[in-house]
Order: sequence, then structure tokens, then C-alpha cells
Amino acid sequence: MPLLILGAPETNYTRSSLDENDNDAFPTLIRSQSKLPTITFSKDAILNYLGKVKFQSYKAILVDSSLLLQAPRAAAAPSTLLLFVVTILPHVSLWGLTSSLSLLFSPSPFRLVESSIGLIFFAPFLLGTAAVIGLFWLLRQRQFSRTIHLLVLAVGTAFASIGILGFGLYIVGSAERPGAGDSVMIWDLSFTRNSISFLVISFLLGLLAVGSATLDGTIQPVVQQSTAFTSANLNVALRNIADMQAGLAALRNLVAGAFILGLPVVVRAWDGLRASAIGMGIVQIFITAVVAAIYFDLGQHVKRLDGVVMGLVDLSSLKNRPSFFDAD
Repeated sequence: MPLLILGAPETNYTRSSLDENDNDAFPTLIRSQSKLPTITFSKDAILNYLGKVKFQSYKAILVDSSLLLQAPRAAAAPSTLLLFVVTILPHVSLWGLTSSLSLLFSPSPFRLVESSIGLIFFAPFLLGTAAVIGLFWLLRQRQFSRTIHLLVLAVGTAFASIGILGFGLYIVGSAERPGAGDSVMIWDLSFTRNSISFLVISFLLGLLAVGSATLDGTIQPVVQQSTAFTSANLNVALRNIADMQAGLAALRNLVAGAFILGLPVVVRAWDGLRASAIGMGIVQIFITAVVAAIYFDLGQHVKRLDGVVMGLVDLSSLKNRPSFFDAD
């Protein structure tokens, strides 16, 4: 409410008006006075307000299967799936590794409390915010061309892989394995209090946040290019953009929830932390290379398939039909 009152003054104050006086050569400017709305709370006023409230912003004239399947089709579009594959590992790795911090550093000899563990998130927040701002400035200054797209993919993948590999290998490499065993837990490793720098861990998670934010910066331009290719008008394009982004967000959040629950169980083991870090870091590089090759070599076909899957392109008109002149 204070922001509404102070940030939108024209809703509460009348504009300055001129007092036109025929006797004066110049009109005098009268300062506007505060006009706060007067609301009378009564039973009739409340019932009248509830009767005018719109609980839905859109009401379809005809609800059929094609309308109900718009959002699921947008989530299954090839461009949506390619974006999901290329951005999912850094996204879920960031959430999964950060959710494992208390498991790693609450036992002895660190015994970090919640406030100390929270300070590790400072670098991811700062660097991730800087990446979002820098990418926004870059895309505002330059068109999202093929070169810019490749540059963003390369930079995002490099930072994400460095962050994932560095986080796991740094923690495992800073400790000594107590002995040969089949199942060595992370708290069985012989750490010393000064063997690990939490500034380094925070910085590595910051690099992972930079990589994740950078790869996420490709979502909106790719979706806009796909909808611009397949949509008949602006209204259809805006609807498809919203459906594709919502479908992508739903898929990412679903997988992220599974990673948040499962990754702390995996990193409990010494081999699990090292193997997961190496696996996710290397797989991300391979996935980015494959997705980039598919999208840049078969980009037009991918956009056409988007239209087919979402029901925006009618291929029946492309069938061979007899010519008018062949009728004779």
C-alpha cells in the first residue's frame, strides 16, 4: 500500500490545473490537493464489490480438445524440449548441490550453523544477478543472431561445467580417504577445519549460477523465434509464448524437485559426490554440443515441427492436388 500511494501519485492526486482568469495576463498554477478515496464499508458495498469481481481473466466461447491440449502440446514442442535438455542440468545441479550444503558441512569439524551456511549463497546470488543483467544488456544492444547464440551457449556451458566439476572435486580433493572400503560416507573423510575454504565453495557455486543464468537467457529468444515462424498473428504468438514458457518451467521444476530430494542422498558417499560432479559436468558439455548441432543445422525443420505439434501448421494444404488446367 505505501508503494501504491507514493509510487502512483496520479491515482490519489489530481493533476495540476490552470486557473484561467480573464483579468490576468498569465494564468496561475494551482497545486493539486490530495483526494484520497472515501470507502464506506457496509454489507451492501461488500456484496456489490464481490458481485463485480472477475475470478477469471478469460472465458472461452467454445471449449474443445484442441483448446485443452494447447499447453501440453506447447510443452512437447521440439524447441521446448531442446531448451529443457540444454538448461536442465545446471538448473537442477545448482538447486541440488546447494540443498546438500548442510549435509556436508554440519558435521564435525565444521559444524556450520544455518546463518553460516547461508553466507555461502552470497556469491551465487551476486554472480547470478550480474549474469542476468549482463545478458539483458547484451541482447538489448545486439540482435540474437547465430553468433550470439553460440557465444551464450559456450559461455554458459563452460561456467556451469567448471562450477559442477570444481565443487565436487574440490571437496573430495581436500580430504583424505580413511581406507579402502566399499561404502565410505562423506563424514568418514578426514577433514581439517582449514582444509576447505568456504569462499572457494561459494565462488564455485557462483560460477554454476552464472552458467545456469546464461543458458536460461536463451529461452526467451528461441521461443520468440519459434512462435514468430509458426503463429498467424500477434495474439496467437503471445499465447504460444506463454504456453511454451509455462510448459518448460513445469518440466524444469518437476525434475528439479526430484534432484533436490535425490542428490543429497547421492553425495553422502565419497564416490557418489565425485562421480556425480564428473558425470554432470561432462554430460552438460556433450548435451550442449548435440543440441547446438541439431538446432543450427535443422533449425527450420525444428520450427516447422513446433507448428505441427502445436497444431499451428496445417500440412493438408501441402498435399499434391491436380491442377486446374489438367481438368481439360
